[in-house]
Amino acid sequence: MDPRDIDWGSDSAEADQNLLKYFVKPVQLKRLKEQRKQFVVGRKGAGKSAIRKKLLDELRVVQNSVNIEILPSQSIFSSLRLDDEINKNFAEEIFFQYAWLTHCFNKALEAIGASQEGKFTVGSYAAARDFALKRGTANFDFLEGIRDLAQRIKIKGGNKLGDLGIQIEKSLREISDINSLEYHLKKMAADGVKITFLIDDLDLGWDNSSLSNKILQGLLLASHYIRALNPNLQCIVFIRDDMYRLLLQGTQHSDKFRESVLLKWESEGLQEVLAERIKFNFESADQKMPEEKDDILNFVFPKNIGSSGAMNWIIERTLSRPRELIQFAKLYTENLSSAEPNSDVLKSVEETYSRMKLEDLCAEYKNQYPDLKGIFDHWRARFFRQKYHLTKEELTNVILTILADCKINQPWFVQLKDKVDVEGLSKILYDIGFVGDFIKGGAGGSKTIYSTEDHTPIFAEIQVHPCFRKAVGTVERIRE
Repeated sequence: MDPRDIDWGSDSAEADQNLLKYFVKPVQLKRLKEQRKQFVVGRKGAGKSAIRKKLLDELRVVQNSVNIEILPSQSIFSSLRLDDEINKNFAEEIFFQYAWLTHCFNKALEAIGASQEGKFTVGSYAAARDFALKRGTANFDFLEGIRDLAQRIKIKGGNKLGDLGIQIEKSLREISDINSLEYHLKKMAADGVKITFLIDDLDLGWDNSSLSNKILQGLLLASHYIRALNPNLQCIVFIRDDMYRLLLQGTQHSDKFRESVLLKWESEGLQEVLAERIKFNFESADQKMPEEKDDILNFVFPKNIGSSGAMNWIIERTLSRPRELIQFAKLYTENLSSAEPNSDVLKSVEETYSRMKLEDLCAEYKNQYPDLKGIFDHWRARFFRQKYHLTKEELTNVILTILADCKINQPWFVQLKDKVDVEGLSKILYDIGFVGDFIKGGAGGSKTIYSTEDHTPIFAEIQVHPCFRKAVGTVERIRE
């Protein structure tokens, strides 16, 4: 086997046909299977969709299980942004809560009903089968369901949500026919049918607008409601951690939504991600592979880069997420000129990788901080070959220069600029993972803490994350 021929698979779980063949189980999967958590939270590329695919695969073999994947399309947010009627008259959490509940319950009854075709059924199962037959040619997606619910309210004489009066929830239950749908699902759940909703891809088209966030806050309410109906009714929402935090800040019900699992990867698990993919390639080629994991990794990667272990060096330069690791591995093997592991090649692709990840970072946060790239362009141009380790005074100088000279005409930046808010911009750079808070001394020695940890930064000293150092042109130290 030649390392240059390794197929690392897609760095997108959705597009990876072989994902389950080399899936590495994070510890969080067990908690989800035991139905102990409601939200799977993680940065982009942390493995949320991969866990959903694995969880779905394992739930399929559970007796009496019905598993409903709900993957809203990008058009939900973009279409509703252009819908003046929804924006003006119905854009409230409670409206979207019942839109989500109606959509989820409809999907469940359709799935259960379709499985009963040709069987003798009575009660709720017969109702589900009849429902599936009737819905077969008019299966609304979520967007159509929103508009259908708004139309039903108008038929009842309410031109806007407020026209339903003080008993708004009672009216929504009647208009959406949620009582009937809920009755049948609860009956089947009581009979032992295990119904799990898995909701993912919520960042597609999300723009951090009030409307987008109301839609998702309605989902939080709906998921909490579903879980309270019966232990056999479960709803698991897969969501980016920045979106999750924003939604909790914007809802008065945040205490209800703390049942979350944060996806975090340690070095051992990330090395396993690479090792399993290398093993898969050996097996696919029907070739004998090394027996030990370290030998498997060293077949592809050099043992060391300078005085550092190569695997630790690579992982340090990722954001500790599987997607980044796979992307780095691809760049490396695609640039090898021979079958031998090569530390020089690994170092040579670092700048390409770093620039790529900085672009991805700007894209990830484009809704919260549009034109964020302007800051990093300025950093590279103005502070090229600046140290990556900065004291508070040095960081303040960098931030003041950025605030004074960057031409970013966006409200978030203009507000920082007008207030000369050094702390505010430092906090943003920390929150997105560009810099870490360097803490001196202590029993554990000095260390840099990034936003993935539960930590309040003090910014006495900071370090630019290794992932982005090459992209902005930092150096370890200035040589005299």
